[in-house]
Amino acid sequence: MSDSLSPLFVPEDRPIPNPILHILRLVDHVAIEEDCPYMVVGATARDLLLYHVYGIPAHSPKIRRYCTLPDRTR
Repeated sequence: MSDSLSPLFVPEDRPIPNPILHILRLVDHVAIEEDCPYMVVGATARDLLLYHVYGIPAHSPKIRRYCTLPDRTR
């Protein structure tokens, strides 16, 4: 058993759609700048893992994207 998780790989034949990739990159950039941990959840996370990483079709009629950041008052 490995002490660390192996990185996930998205093959070229199942690319992440540009609008979703753009949103994820924006959220990642802001979260890193603000030192704010985050995670992707829900249908978007499911589709990213099942289809784009593992190639298992997982479609839902509606896909919503949410970003919740905690109150960072200092």
